Amino acid sequence: MNSSNPQYRIVLGRPARRTWQRAAWITGWVLSLLLVAGGMWMLGGPSSQLEAHRQLQAARSGKAKLQNELDQLQRRMVVLQQSDRISRAANLDLQDTLTQREIQIADLRSDVEFYARLVGPTAQRTDLTVFSSKFTERDAASFDYRIVLTQTLNRGAISSGQMQFSLEGTRAGRREVLDWAQLHGSRGVTPQAFSFRYFQELSGSVALPPGFTPQRVRVSLQAPERAPVQREFDWSTASG
Repeated sequence: MNSSNPQYRIVLGRPARRTWQRAAWITGWVLSLLLVAGGMWMLGGPSSQLEAHRQLQAARSGKAKLQNELDQLQRRMVVLQQSDRISRAANLDLQDTLTQREIQIADLRSDVEFYARLVGPTAQRTDLTVFSSKFTERDAASFDYRIVLTQTLNRGAISSGQMQFSLEGTRAGRREVLDWAQLHGSRGVTPQAFSFRYFQELSGSVALPPGFTPQRVRVSLQAPERAPVQREFDWSTASG
């Protein structure tokens, strides 16, 4: 074998060139990824933003619609509340008016019965007398009274004199009589004067002491040249 003419040769490679090629390939691959990602963003991003924008506009529109409906409902509620207050006030006024009318009708009915008994075809002529007495509670300790006096025996004559009454009842389990002065809280008070031809209504108010329970009313009349007149009424029928 000739050693000066070998069959094999060792050739040294060029590492710098291979490294550059590999870097170029990697750089191209990265750029392609970036281009794909950019394309996807360009294609998908604006569409998603547009959809989100449309949803935002729809949400705003729905909110405005709901707010408008809420405002309308609130205005309607205010109107209904005002209408309800007006209706309630009107109903209360109507009830008060009906109550007053019922009281007036009752008073007129009582007056009709009174006049019928006084001057009706079947009315009997009577001398000076106490026709009726009525006590209406003002508060827990006082009463308003109405005493009606009549005389039809001598229709041309004038009946005049003084009226007073007393209340009989109980207090602390004991019988007690309150006279005219005690009922008016003054010893110097005078009886109530009257003067009429056919009838007259006397009115006023009296005060009752605490714990006193009335049971009977005794009305007394004093007239010149006449015998004293007295009449008693049960409290259950006189009060109301």
